Amino acid sequence: MKKLLKHSKNDFDVSTLPVTRGKQLVDIYKNRFPLLLLCGVCLALFTIPILISVPMKDMALVACAKNDTKSIVFTYFIFQFCLVIYLIINSVCISGITNIIRNLYYSESVLFIDDFKKGVKQNFLNNFLASLIFGSIYLISFFVMMITNFNALGIIPMIICILLFFPAYIWVMLENAIYKDKLGILIRNSIFFISKNIWKTYSLCAAMLLPLSLTFMSDFLIKDIIIFIYACFALPFIIMLFFVVSLNSFDKYINEENYKDHYKKGLYDPKKDLL
Repeated sequence: MKKLLKHSKNDFDVSTLPVTRGKQLVDIYKNRFPLLLLCGVCLALFTIPILISVPMKDMALVACAKNDTKSIVFTYFIFQFCLVIYLIINSVCISGITNIIRNLYYSESVLFIDDFKKGVKQNFLNNFLASLIFGSIYLISFFVMMITNFNALGIIPMIICILLFFPAYIWVMLENAIYKDKLGILIRNSIFFISKNIWKTYSLCAAMLLPLSLTFMSDFLIKDIIIFIYACFALPFIIMLFFVVSLNSFDKYINEENYKDHYKKGLYDPKKDLL
């Protein structure tokens, strides 16, 4: 009995490749969804420190007396510290996942475990240092709010942290997945790319920060479930969208002149057929 194998009726034609990153995103979701789901599961597993700290924070707040402001604020500060620990630990996961997503957009083969390990090896140092720097700035900003009793002046550092340092932090990790430069260069370039993609950057950063809206929900079990589902399904999609924005910017401002081998890599370029 002959074994039936699924195969394409047509030979591979380079002209069938997507011509834009947006169309490529749709194509990847149609054809590589199981791989993206695996990335999501990996991202969700790395949220375990948050899933543990959320109920601990909620139970500690319940144990605090309503008029014990110092204990309540201290509990929130410890939770912010746990968030920073999560960012640092998650830099391992992000290092591997961004390498896999990079390969998908560049139409390169992907072996999940091998490419994840390769991404960690190549990207971890800069991602770790970026997480440490941003995390430190975030903690200092929260501490300033604490000692100023959360007044209007005291929240200014946190506003700067969220509006400037967080987007820069995300752009550094996107750059780090493509280019192997020193962290200082990546940070400097991140400000440039934010200025060229303001509304896209802030829209996607706002989507990344959506789980913070769960702070005032009382049921910590529901919060944990939502966070896990968000990390598993929503976060990979947001990262994929951020890659669309970043790769288009890299092609426009860097690759076309300086890294021609990276320029529109993984896309079909009709101009090449005219040469």
